[in-house]
Amino acid sequence: MPTLSNDPEASWAGTALSGVTAGSLLTIWSGLWLAFLSRNEPEHSFWTYLAAGCLLTGLAFFGGGLSMGLVRRHTEDEAEQA
Repeated sequence: MPTLSNDPEASWAGTALSGVTAGSLLTIWSGLWLAFLSRNEPEHSFWTYLAAGCLLTGLAFFGGGLSMGLVRRHTEDEAEQA
């Protein structure tokens, strides 16, 4: 069971992990959806645009979560050196 904590380390790590997890899952499933749509042409191009938008959103979440973790690690290293 998760405990409530005001620890900023846990907050940063949880946010970065959530972004990476959500981004990777969204990227995988929307990529599969795009592959399906490329083999089975939809009646309207709306579905292809929606799947491509979900793929790009997943990549943005993944990149944001990854960069958040890297920035946090870099700022911790600088704080320890100062």
